[in-house]
Order: sequence, then C-alpha cells, then structure tokens
Amino acid sequence: MSQYQTAIIPVDNTLNHLETALNAKTMKSIFQQQMCLDQSATIVDCQIERIKYKPQKNCHVSYRLSIKNHNLNSITEQLVCSRFYERCGSVSRFIKESAKNPMPGRLLHIPELDCVTWVFPNDRKLNHLHEVIDSGFLNQHIAPILVNKYAGVDWSIKNFQTQMIRYVPEQSCSVRVELDIEDKYTSKQKTFVAFGKTSYNNSGATIFQLMRQLWQSSALYKQQINIPKPLLYHSELRMFWQSGVPGLMLSELQNQPTVFIKSVENVGKQLGLLHQIPMVGCQRQDQTVNLQELTRVKQLLYKFNAPAKNKILLLINRLEKLLPLDPSRKYVTLHGDLHLKNILVDGEQIYLIDLDNICIGSPLQDIGSFIAAILNLELMASMPSQLAKQSIHAFLSCYRQSVPWSINELSLRKHVALALIVERVFRSFTRLKSGRLEIIENLALEAEMLLDNTFTPDWLQTGECHE
Repeated sequence: MSQYQTAIIPVDNTLNHLETALNAKTMKSIFQQQMCLDQSATIVDCQIERIKYKPQKNCHVSYRLSIKNHNLNSITEQLVCSRFYERCGSVSRFIKESAKNPMPGRLLHIPELDCVTWVFPNDRKLNHLHEVIDSGFLNQHIAPILVNKYAGVDWSIKNFQTQMIRYVPEQSCSVRVELDIEDKYTSKQKTFVAFGKTSYNNSGATIFQLMRQLWQSSALYKQQINIPKPLLYHSELRMFWQSGVPGLMLSELQNQPTVFIKSVENVGKQLGLLHQIPMVGCQRQDQTVNLQELTRVKQLLYKFNAPAKNKILLLINRLEKLLPLDPSRKYVTLHGDLHLKNILVDGEQIYLIDLDNICIGSPLQDIGSFIAAILNLELMASMPSQLAKQSIHAFLSCYRQSVPWSINELSLRKHVALALIVERVFRSFTRLKSGRLEIIENLALEAEMLLDNTFTPDWLQTGECHE
C-alpha cells in the first residue's frame, strides 16, 4: 500500500472530489484520457507522492505516473501536480495559469473534477525548474562556480553528473551534483558532491548567510559540530548550494537498535553544541509564534470533523494558558526542524542537515520536536516501544551532559505536548499519509498525559550518556 493510500477520507462539503483525488487507480484512468496519449503509450501505474490539504479550500496532490511506450518497449516517469478546488472554482484558475504558462500539454484542466493540473517541469510558483533539472545548464553555469568555491581556481571539471532528489511542488526542488575534478598543475584528482535547492521565494539567500555565519563560528571549529558547508546562493535561480555530507538517514537505522541508540546519543551531543553557538540576525521563535501555531491548529479543527477534535481543542486551551512554556526564557540557536530524516549517520559521525529553519528560541523547542517525532513513530507502529523509550532516554541524557544549563522537567513535558499538537497532529490533518488520521486520538492522549503531572514517562528518568 502506498504511504498515501489512507483508509480515512475526510468529509469535505466544499471539495466534492476529494475521494476521487485520493484514489490513485481512478486518477490513473483520468490522466490517461486527459494527457491525450495515443495508443502507443499507456499509463501503467499512478502513485500519490504528496498531499497538501486545506480543508474547505483546496487539496494539492502530486502524482508519479509510469508511462509505457509500446513502440520502444520502455517505461518513463512523469510527475503531475493537481489542485482540486471548490465547485466551479477551477475555471478562473485555469484561465489565469494559461496566461502565465502557454506551453502545450503542460497545463491541464479537468472541469468535472474542479481540477487544474501542472505537468512537470511546469509549476505554479517555481519558475526556474527547466534550468534546475538541465544537466547541461548546471554543468556550464553552476558547476565551475562550485568548483571554485570548493577547491579553488586551479581545478577543472573532468566529469559531471546530476540527479533530482526531491521536488515539493510550489515550494522547492533539490538536486544532487557529483563532480570529478583535477588540479591543472599537479593532475591530482578528487570527487566532491554538492546539493542545490531552488525555492519559490528568496529564503535561500537568508539561509546561505546564516549558515555562513554558523560555519565561520569559532565554536564550530573548536567543538567540531558537523553541518554541510554553504557554497553559493544563485539569486537568479533562487538556489542555495551546500556541500554534500556522507551517511545514512537516522530513520534508516532502526533495524540496528544498538547502532541507532548510539547514534541518538551523538545527536544529543551535536544538538548541545549547536545550541551553544551564538548567532545574530535569526528570527525568534517565542511564545507569540507558539500561540500562532496553536491558533492555526484550532482554526483547522473548526473546519474538520476530526477524531478527538474536542480533546485536542481542550489541550490547545490548556497550552495557551501555560505559555510561556519555558519560565527561564533561555534563547539559543535552534535547528528548527529536528527529526530523524534531517540527521545523517556516518559511523561515529552525526551530521545535522536541512537547516532551512534556523532560528533563535528555547532549546526545549528542538528537544520537544525530536521527542515528538520518535513518539509519533512509536504510535504509528514504525518503531518498537522499547526502542523509542531507550532512544529518547539516551538522547536526553547526552544532551544534558553537553550543555551547561539544566532542563526543567515540567517545561520539557509542555514542549513535547506542544510539538505533538502543532507538528504531528497538524501534519496528520494536512498530509493525509496512511495511518496518520488513525493515530490522532493517541497523539492527543500522549499530549494529555504529558500535561498531567501525576504521570511520568519512562524516558524522563535520569540516565548516563555512554562515551
């Protein structure tokens, strides 16, 4: 079953075709008709890649189509991104987009589904996808700059490869480039990898400057924190480039419990180092932002006949009254989006990646997000309960020993509960991945128990960090 073959389809009186949109088999037949494929080509598979659901407003669904060319006996893949609107709401949007995107076959209108579809690399907001995925363009215009930044002017490119690794419609597109380079004078050769991400706005420019500041920090060199090196911001493409780092995502190591727990201990140490590097010019994540996030979930619930709706609303009211969550109001440099897929493990080395949300705030915000991510995996039955408890315990123990400040247990409980609501519950509503809506009641119950001071989770017990 696809991760998006959710068993629960929200009832939405505004979006009449939501059930059809989330049925990959039905959409396969519809795309076969709409894309005007002749008898020589057939869509043999359709998978839902991503969902962004805004109740009573629209639903954006990305599909990956496998198209078989019978003449060549070959299969190619095509990404398409569809927006489903309110009744008769697609006509005006299609006319508007047609004026912006006149490319034949790259924009489809399916009026019977109130749907407009963009065929990759056409995108409603990302205007430079053609260049970003063009190997020749990157080799000619970007690769020489990267080589200069990485190795200096004496090195030339001997081989160049590129691969698109992640595409989030209307938001970003990431590519990986691998370059074999040679010193013009010594003939010495080496290979390096870089990653580039183009965004719909200029956020990459800010990220580049903040990561440069982080990379140039004396604390980084002294304490050996591991992050990618910022290389370049290309303003025309709105593209931020950084060096590649080795390793597997932490999420891929769950089947090796000993390695996983040791890696989580090292995450605690790395996060402790990051939190001690001073930064300037970062946005501040304070109680005002926390209140806004809680309000966003509350507004969503008013539009959504969700499981545990009333319980979650009561939890939000409790959290609003408990703000500020951290009485000490200590502000540090935060990763801002700490979960298992944003951590790479290479033996004993841990790399914190995807620092697109660097900000200043309470250290408990990163800690709460990481713990909530593990609890979510446990509730999804994606991680054994014992491993989840041991991992959180190991992470907290090593973090505590890596920083000069203490962690207030009551504040920690509140921050984990906050992350469960504003991150995990919210994403369950808006991403509609398989099994997510089914665990909302358990997420709410977990948050409720954390706010009940008479209940103490096993992972809150004090322990030792192994060296």
